[in-house]
Amino acid sequence: MLEIVAITGFLGSGKTTLLRHWLEQSPMQREDNLLIINDFGAVNVDAASLARHRMELRSIAGGCVCCTSFAELIRELDARASEGRFARAWLETSGLAEPEEVLDHLTCPQLQGRLRIRRFVQVVDAPHFPSGWRHRAAESQQLAFADAIVINKTDLVTPHRLAQIEEHIRHHNSHAEILPALRGRADVSILEGRRPAAHAHGHPLEPGGCCHLAEETVPPGPDAKVVFMPLAKPVNRQSFHSCMEALPDDVYRAKGHVRFADAPGQIFTFQRVRRQHETLVLPVENGLPSPVEGLIFIGPAIDDAALRQICLPLADTA
Repeated sequence: MLEIVAITGFLGSGKTTLLRHWLEQSPMQREDNLLIINDFGAVNVDAASLARHRMELRSIAGGCVCCTSFAELIRELDARASEGRFARAWLETSGLAEPEEVLDHLTCPQLQGRLRIRRFVQVVDAPHFPSGWRHRAAESQQLAFADAIVINKTDLVTPHRLAQIEEHIRHHNSHAEILPALRGRADVSILEGRRPAAHAHGHPLEPGGCCHLAEETVPPGPDAKVVFMPLAKPVNRQSFHSCMEALPDDVYRAKGHVRFADAPGQIFTFQRVRRQHETLVLPVENGLPSPVEGLIFIGPAIDDAALRQICLPLADTA
């Protein structure tokens, strides 16, 4: 399984410097690493600066992987996971990447069971924190989704100011590990053998049933989970919608592909964001590769037992 370390942070925070340091300090063999560098502009400057590491490098330029270039990111990870040549992929996002969208793409059905998120890292520019009001919301979101936060350029702030920054970070994220860094030199051991306390483990939905909860990718946050439920056959449409309506508050996102019993020849894609209280279901266009059928649930602390109980009718109403 290909594991991924995603690094986010605003322009100038030190993402590339941190990545360069971690690449130099990582005990992994160079040939086991894949670098994916995303730049919002047409020319990927960061990729050029990392090319000297003589590792496999993929540049995604001309758009952010959270929106414009997300399909290219998914294709790249899908292809590299199929090859089986790499143990770890390092993803450096553009400075304006929205972590919720990046996470959404990294947990798409196409990558289920083939990709594991090792760390979702946010780099903070200490002397310029917090950012200007135009980017304040994006910065708060980046902090909230990280499971490791590197406060960079600590030599440029006083100890008192550093304590204030940490307090501000804890207001947005009480669980992430916080690492101080001087010129991007943060402790690389956070990536090697150290994981958040809680992990997502799947359990059978019902012995002999048509679907089960499988062990899947662990998203940001020590209590966060991604649970994937494969669907082996079409399900009753009304049962599906009833299950979506009954999802608990600890499921903040549901998505995937489903085939309904009243239209078994058509695959549908669905999206549900909890705060919108509506499930969007659209048919997959003919001619596209057949997607993996199943339900994906994302949340900060999903109750597996409650989720299995809610989804139980899908095993009986195909």
